[in-house]
Amino acid sequence: MKYKLIFVYLAVFAFILLAIVFFDSRNNNSERTKKIPADIQQKEMPQDAIHKGLGNPAAGQPSRENVLASVKEKMKKLEEAIANNPDDTVKIREYANFLLAAHKPEKALKYYNMILDKNPERTDILLSVTSIYFNKGDYKKAEETTRQILRYDKNNLEAQYNLGVIFAVTGKKSEAEIIWKDLIEKHPGTEVANLAKSALQKL
Repeated sequence: MKYKLIFVYLAVFAFILLAIVFFDSRNNNSERTKKIPADIQQKEMPQDAIHKGLGNPAAGQPSRENVLASVKEKMKKLEEAIANNPDDTVKIREYANFLLAAHKPEKALKYYNMILDKNPERTDILLSVTSIYFNKGDYKKAEETTRQILRYDKNNLEAQYNLGVIFAVTGKKSEAEIIWKDLIEKHPGTEVANLAKSALQKL
C-alpha cells in the first residue's frame, strides 16, 4: 500500500506506534506505552533501570545531579562486572537493557550483539535488536532480524505479530492482514490475538 498523501501515511504510522506492544516486552516497553495523563499528574518517579530507588521520600526529591550520579554509578558497576567476566551474558544483557533505557540504542546494540556472537539463537535478544532497528526507522533490518527469529522459533507469536507491524508500516497492508488474521484464528484470547484484532480494525 503506497500512500499518495503524506498525512495518511503518518496517521497509519502513528497508529502502529500507539497500538503495539512492540518486540521485547521484557524491557518494560509495554508499561511505558500504557501511561496515561493521570500518571503524569501523579508525578511519580518511573521505576525503570535508571530511576528505580530514586524516589525514596527520606532522601528528598532527587536532583538532576543525584540522578546522573546514580546512573554513572550503575553503569560503572556493570562495566566492571562485564570486564571481569566477559562471558556473563546476564550482566551484558542487563547493561544493554540499561543503555537502551538511557536512550543509547547504538551502544546497547553493541552489547546485544556481544551476546548474539556467543549464541545467535537468543530470540529474546533478537527481539530487543529488532526494536532498536524499528525505532530507528530501519525497517529492512527490523524485518531481517524478525525473520531470523522465526527461523529459530517459527511459533514465536511476538515475532509473527511484529512482522505484521513492519509490513503495515512499510505499506504491505495485505501481508499484515494475513499475519494478524492467522494469529487471531490460531491463538484466540491471547494478548497477541487481541493486539492483532485491534490493529486490523485500525489498519
